Amino acid sequence: MKTEIFSYSKFLLYSFGIAILWRITFLWSVKNTDVNCFVGLMITLISTYWIQVESKKELTTSKKIILFIFPSIFLYTLYDKEFFEYNFFGAHFIGILVMFLNLFLLKDLKKYGISIFFFLLIYFYSFVKYPGWQAYRYENWRGEAIVLSSAKTNDSVDINLNINEYSFINTKLDTVKISSPKKYTLFITWSEYCKYCKSAFKNMNPILDTIDKIDTYYIYSSPQFNSDKFLESYKKEKELNDRNVLADYESKFIKKSRFWGRSNLCCFG
Repeated sequence: MKTEIFSYSKFLLYSFGIAILWRITFLWSVKNTDVNCFVGLMITLISTYWIQVESKKELTTSKKIILFIFPSIFLYTLYDKEFFEYNFFGAHFIGILVMFLNLFLLKDLKKYGISIFFFLLIYFYSFVKYPGWQAYRYENWRGEAIVLSSAKTNDSVDINLNINEYSFINTKLDTVKISSPKKYTLFITWSEYCKYCKSAFKNMNPILDTIDKIDTYYIYSSPQFNSDKFLESYKKEKELNDRNVLADYESKFIKKSRFWGRSNLCCFG
């Protein structure tokens, strides 16, 4: 009886270790990189295979399920009705998928075909999909954190800004400063991962076109700015054609104004 309890405890400890590994390599903060993610998922695969090799005789189905207990805790973040598709491709979900495939379906990593499949799956996710998921976390979790912090400290968004002090780049990649002849200047922040922003384009553009006294600028922001990504995102949004689109390439305006997170609008006059 004691031996059986110890055996189950050992697999529970393995499960806890995998959860800690994920927390460190790709869930600790928005500063985790694609390389961190790749290393974390590869260690997950190798350790899962090693557990099977070392515990072949005692590795029953119930003990395999125990391995998922702690990693599965992270799945609560999948519940997001508005951004489900981004959460569905979260690194923790892919980690569980890798574990499930290796424990129940593709068990023998000594077979070249299986090893290559896992390598390509992890490589593709880490360097193609993971950066987008990280950007989603940054845009939304950071914004929510600031809203909560502001509510606790009564520290509102700083709107006492001189917009002429800040430099941006336009869609020709020229560095510019904003100088509008109109009475009011409206800023709308956006990123390729913000659904609220895209809804704002569609709903507000027809209204803004009827107002002569407002000059509108669409300010692109990203945690890790890349000019090619900026231009690619801009070209995908038909609603931004013939609009004043700028990028806060140094994030100075965004940081000062605290306009992190979902779509923000601010009017200067």
